[in-house]
Amino acid sequence: MGIENKNGTYCNFQYWIGMMLPENTIVPDGFSYVDIPKGDVAVCWIYGSDETGEIYDAHELFIECI
Repeated sequence: MGIENKNGTYCNFQYWIGMMLPENTIVPDGFSYVDIPKGDVAVCWIYGSDETGEIYDAHELFIECI
């Protein structure tokens, strides 16, 4: 999934659905995996209405905050 800004531009964003599992976990047939190196993590909870458009700039505001 990606994000399209209100002005029609796209930002560098990806959304993956998955699970975080211990190192060396066996991956079942039909599934793929990505090893994610250790690093800092930030969480942003977005509240608001898509009808008013107030949530659509949330990604940029979050990046500014961190």
